[in-house]
Amino acid sequence: MKLFHNQPARAWASLFALVLICAAAALAQQKSAADKNEKPSFSIVNAHLLDGEDGYPVPGDSIFFSGETVHLSFNIAGYAIGEEDYDVRLSYRLDFEGPSGVRFALPQGGEIIEEVFPQDEKWMPIVRASPQLPPHGESGTYKVILTVFDRLAQDRKIVKEVPIFVKGESVEVSKTLLIRNLSFSHTEDGEPLSEPIYRPGGTVWARFHITGFEVAADNSFAVESSLEVLSAKDEVMFTFESQGEKGAPFYPRRWLPAKFRLDLDSDLLPGEYVVLVSIHDKLRKNTYQQRHRFQVH
Repeated sequence: MKLFHNQPARAWASLFALVLICAAAALAQQKSAADKNEKPSFSIVNAHLLDGEDGYPVPGDSIFFSGETVHLSFNIAGYAIGEEDYDVRLSYRLDFEGPSGVRFALPQGGEIIEEVFPQDEKWMPIVRASPQLPPHGESGTYKVILTVFDRLAQDRKIVKEVPIFVKGESVEVSKTLLIRNLSFSHTEDGEPLSEPIYRPGGTVWARFHITGFEVAADNSFAVESSLEVLSAKDEVMFTFESQGEKGAPFYPRRWLPAKFRLDLDSDLLPGEYVVLVSIHDKLRKNTYQQRHRFQVH
């Protein structure tokens, strides 16, 4: 009797364990199927600056220099797929802004229209661009603004910004016409002299920046500069012809670099001399002058 009563109990226990195992297996299959079918949200991913047009990503804090070409790429994930045609319809736009919010390159854009079948569901479109930084751009954080629209999902939009850290020439700008940072040296682009002292027959090199000139709505400008060398008694000893620079670049000029070279006569008398630099803003029609002294020993 004891054996007769125990056999059904063991059978029910085995059946209950089997049901639990089957239920767990079914849940695992459902979770696996859900994980496989789960799609990422509509997003811009893998947005990187590259070391070349088809190169490898560089660290996000990398420093670029004015005038350099910057390469970047990004992927688009989580896009909608047409139920009947298995098509993808995306459009994108790239805007390029300098530190002050002024564009440093023309916007770029395009469309991505492709067929994507179930076996290609993990495919992510890639977009590349190679804007050039302005050769006369200032230091600061530039940025690329990425905008993507999904045309099959009521034109839903995503936006992402990619910063570009740029080292350029740092010149304090001015609202009025000025000469800044004039320095003398013994060689072209040489070390600035704390005391500009030269010998007869030597060469005087100097460089400076012009800022505060008018920039028109189309970024055009027109500046002329001239130079005179005076004796200590303000007698004019040398006069250089006026040199002009004008243009209308895409990215506005905030300053102009300038330099001059003066070859001293070998029989020049020792003493103090003056360089008188004059600049004329042809758009604003005003002139500015600045005097700088050097010694001949």
